[in-house]
Amino acid sequence: MQPVPNSGPGHLDPYAAFQGPPPRPPRPTAVTLAVIAQILAAVSIVIGAVVGYVYGAEVETAYERELAEQTGGAEVAPGSTGFDFWDFDGVGDLMMVFVLVGFLVVLTALNGAGNRAGRVLTWILQPLVFVFGAFIFTRLMQGYDLGGRVAELDARALAAAAFAAAPPWSIAVGWATAASTIGSLAIILLLAAPSANAFFRKPRPPYGY
Repeated sequence: MQPVPNSGPGHLDPYAAFQGPPPRPPRPTAVTLAVIAQILAAVSIVIGAVVGYVYGAEVETAYERELAEQTGGAEVAPGSTGFDFWDFDGVGDLMMVFVLVGFLVVLTALNGAGNRAGRVLTWILQPLVFVFGAFIFTRLMQGYDLGGRVAELDARALAAAAFAAAPPWSIAVGWATAASTIGSLAIILLLAAPSANAFFRKPRPPYGY
């Protein structure tokens, strides 16, 4: 039997094509969809925060004014309608939102690159985003909770007064925020898909490296 040479044309090296560790597999569809969902969530949060900063106080005032008219001029405690979540107290609150979004953008980039730490941190942060969105939705519903007097009031007029104080496209922003809240769960599931596991798995170097 003729021995196989250690080098030269007859050398059989199964890892010669790699010239180092094997490349990471292509990004699967599940990870791509998760990255897109994270980008859309970040954009919707920023737009929603800016809309709330600019128009939040006007929306709450318009709603409370309409409510007072329907209740015969009864006093409405400031911030008691549930719309106060839209009214940021200052630039500091808005900056906190931008910091959160910046963190989301970093995690999105890490996930797109197949970084395992980014995926783990996303699994920690996205549930918090979901809880935050659910809290906002609950506060909004409390704004319409008027106890036993709800049958006496014109709910459509209340909603119309509130949304008339903001641009018409702000309704779409609200729907986008709700979608991003639900999308947080989708992101978690997408990053846990089997194809995503293979993408985030650290490549093992060939024998001898």
